[in-house]
Amino acid sequence: MPKNENTLKRGQACLHCRKRKARCDGAKPACISCVKGNHQCVYVDTSALSTSRRRDKISDLEERIRDLENKLATQHLSTSTSFEDTTNAPYFEFSSPEPLLATSNWPYPPIDITLHLIQVFFTCCPVESSHLHKPTLLQTVLLPMTHPEAPHPALMYAIFASASRHSLRTTNSKPRAANGWTERACNSTGNTFLDMSLSTAANYLEVETKSHTSLRDKLKLISAIIILTHLMHRENKWTDLHQFNTLGTRAMVSFKLHLDEKLENPKSRLIASSQSDLEREQRKRCLFLGFLFDTIYASTTSMFPSNLNSRNIYIRLPVSTQMFNQASHDSIIPELEPFTYSSDFLSNHSSDDNFHCLIKAAILLDKVNEFLHGSIGELVESSLSSSNQLPSFNKLDKVISEHKAQLPDYWDRNKNLDILMYFAHMIVHDGTMKLHNGYFREPTSRKRLMGTVRAIISPLYILLNLSFDFTRLPTFVISIYIDAFDILIIAHKNSDESAQAKIVKELGTIMEVIERISEKIPHGVEALKNLNQSLKKNGIPLGTHPEQVDESSLTVFNTIMQQVNNYDVTPQFGEGVLDITATSPLEIPPGMSFPTNDEFKWMNTDDNFNDAFLDTAFIDGNV
Repeated sequence: MPKNENTLKRGQACLHCRKRKARCDGAKPACISCVKGNHQCVYVDTSALSTSRRRDKISDLEERIRDLENKLATQHLSTSTSFEDTTNAPYFEFSSPEPLLATSNWPYPPIDITLHLIQVFFTCCPVESSHLHKPTLLQTVLLPMTHPEAPHPALMYAIFASASRHSLRTTNSKPRAANGWTERACNSTGNTFLDMSLSTAANYLEVETKSHTSLRDKLKLISAIIILTHLMHRENKWTDLHQFNTLGTRAMVSFKLHLDEKLENPKSRLIASSQSDLEREQRKRCLFLGFLFDTIYASTTSMFPSNLNSRNIYIRLPVSTQMFNQASHDSIIPELEPFTYSSDFLSNHSSDDNFHCLIKAAILLDKVNEFLHGSIGELVESSLSSSNQLPSFNKLDKVISEHKAQLPDYWDRNKNLDILMYFAHMIVHDGTMKLHNGYFREPTSRKRLMGTVRAIISPLYILLNLSFDFTRLPTFVISIYIDAFDILIIAHKNSDESAQAKIVKELGTIMEVIERISEKIPHGVEALKNLNQSLKKNGIPLGTHPEQVDESSLTVFNTIMQQVNNYDVTPQFGEGVLDITATSPLEIPPGMSFPTNDEFKWMNTDDNFNDAFLDTAFIDGNV
């Protein structure tokens, strides 16, 4: 219906007509209605009043914005925030068991706590964080939760849970041995920051897997699952570890992250191609880190084959960590790294950085796992009595030895420990121990095993002397230390008295390292308990658990560790590297000096810690 040209604009009628909601012709000094009814006709200029109100409202909003900016400035919003400077700040804990802490737009702890924990995560969890692009995460974490570029809340809470063990500003449960391997988060009543972060991450995962969001959104969950996989191992929760590990690897295969985008038919892709070179590189790093954790888990349990075999990975290696960290979404990143099936993939380290070496170590361990699972059939066909008689055994042993000999050093130019490179060395050592385990009476295997064990122990003397924070190592190294410990137990049984005394010192070194890990890490507590039981079972007078050792055993242990801790590794050093074949537990070659690393303290509470549990398939109930 067309508008009447004589109709007044809103707010131009007189007060009397406006009150009666009657039509007003706007005549002045009095409208026709007021004249006929003999009423006083009064007009009010509402335009000026409205402008004044808007001006006042804008002024109030600007004042609020300035107040918020001042508050953010005082909360260390800068990406260069140093978490070491916050040790005296009040710690944060959940005020209620509800998953949502603030609003739907900011479902996280206060901004300063959030940024603090992100910094702690990248500093104290270098392996788990190696697949994430830190600059992008710091830029996008402040976006509204509904923004398409915002990180998934499941990832954020997985980061919070991982970082909280290393932070003074959050509450955690005191590490202790688990009562069993079947505890589940949904039945736990823990209420510390770590507990609730873990539970909230699992809740967000479950909601996302059942939602109808796009597959690209669901792809964001893989990073959270990778972090939670390692977290479950650290917290000594093996049932949940198995579930997260299986879920993550199968999800990566479902999304075809193990296949090169250029080699695959675009019509058969489950999700769209990467939107940038940086996204492509992050997908690669997700795939390889998930493969690494899956391979180590299969090796540790010895019960399950890997969910993802290295023979089925058809992508190039990701670019170096330095190039990855310096890239942006607009960066052009050429794909020049080799494919995993290249002929010289395991022998050529000319351009490798620490992440590349970590991938290659995982592939070597995967080959060992595959050999151990497949050698039974070969033995039956060849009518041989043991696996070390197979030609494939000697071939694999040679590949590992050649690879180990060419690995770059794990001490950087500043004589600090490169944790990713160190982890790569430890994984290769574990492959040697797994391959030769059971053949200690064979001269070649005995030489390989003892040389490997002492190569594992060699850097521990330096790190113990430096008060290195062993909790920054990925907790999978505990299993590797345990394998070395078991080999030393066998060597102790088959050695004379003088050799046994040296072996006892080496056992004490491993015990000391795991005891330091157990100060923060529950898996270390469980491992320490098992090692004490192993010593007691084999009649070796050494132990660190107060409930399991007598005064004489403690005297022996304290004497050993006093020798280790008093050993000076810092004087008159020039240029040099460690000799990994050194046989004496205190043979540290000249040529090194190391700065002291500050230990990062943590928060003790007596509350129970929570398991994270995810009992759902990845996509609409099916993977």
